[in-house]
Amino acid sequence: CNSIVVNNMHDIEYDKLDLVIEVAHPSIIIDYGVDIIKYCSFMPLSLTAFAQQNIYKAIVEKAQLSQTTLYIAKGANIDLKMLHINKDKWESVQVITTKHPQNLGVISQSDNIAKTLYTGSTWGICKLYPRNVNRHAAIALATIGFDKTQSILISDPQASMGVLRCKAISSDLVLDITRKTTMVGVSGTAMISSIAD
Repeated sequence: CNSIVVNNMHDIEYDKLDLVIEVAHPSIIIDYGVDIIKYCSFMPLSLTAFAQQNIYKAIVEKAQLSQTTLYIAKGANIDLKMLHINKDKWESVQVITTKHPQNLGVISQSDNIAKTLYTGSTWGICKLYPRNVNRHAAIALATIGFDKTQSILISDPQASMGVLRCKAISSDLVLDITRKTTMVGVSGTAMISSIAD
């Protein structure tokens, strides 16, 4: 398997590729996703781009027309398969992320007290924190959507690890899972392994 790494999207000859894996920024998906999937399969990791439903729809439609595949990596998530299998059953889904301010890009948090930076729909958090909540986007895609999935983002100077908690509730099932991971920048160390699964 040969691979290439590019710094300029205009340097890519998509028709000579089997798969493009995006690890850069949601703007790459927004600006180039339809062009990529037209010629080859595509695995975007900056899933917050799909909070713009027209982007997700356009890429899925182009993949169907072009007979290429859109791969959604599990996004270093917890039991995404179980969440997806029960997609039509969930009455509510809540995702809570807690990170140290440095891992959120929050420069000035002078006190040592945890602060809730966002509470609301996953659609809204993806707009405000696109580099920090790709796992929220993956869960929203797998379950009840960006508008109905509820997201909370907490900046905690005492956090030594990144924490993701997902709670999904239906009439006959409650899935409540927490995952802790070492952070490198805005991502957890499990992000890379999520591509291989």
